Amino acid sequence: LSADPAVAQEATQLALSQKDWPLARRGLERWQALAPKAPGIDQAQAWIALGEGRAKDAFPYLQSLAARGDEQGWRLVAQTLLNAPDKVGAAVLLARLVTADGFAAKETNAVAVSQLAFKLGDKSLARRLADNAVARFHGEEAYAWSAHLAAVSSDVPRAKSILAEAIARHPKSKRLRAGYATLLGQGGDNVAA
Repeated sequence: LSADPAVAQEATQLALSQKDWPLARRGLERWQALAPKAPGIDQAQAWIALGEGRAKDAFPYLQSLAARGDEQGWRLVAQTLLNAPDKVGAAVLLARLVTADGFAAKETNAVAVSQLAFKLGDKSLARRLADNAVARFHGEEAYAWSAHLAAVSSDVPRAKSILAEAIARHPKSKRLRAGYATLLGQGGDNVAA
């Protein structure tokens, strides 16, 4: 056996990707012995628990990753939840994780977590998180994502309203202006576009 934690990490990640839970647990034990504070250990614990259908056991590990308060922690949470076999269960875990406000310290994190909720199929959580990001940050990224959610939900008036507000706050944003013009054009309002 190698004494290199990177080798143990790679072995664990390979077993996770193959959904070989017993092998992943053995690799994880070795990795944990060599690098007990590596953030990927919590991710692997959660990933194995989700793979084995033990969402309740996965939650504390996901919570530990989210509590880091940095982008890496949330990136590991997202990877784990997106790879969960039960997307509905993963969305429920995400909803529990976002009750704490720490994930939304930065606009990019708030939008990314909303996008994660959308990918997991929880459109109402995605909408709520997007609305919160707009209210808190008033940033271009939050407005663009919020308008996108409205548009894909066929709520064109809401999408227009969001983009109009966004352009009022960010009049030089080519991204927001192009999105608004596209939306107007799709609705047949070529003059306003």
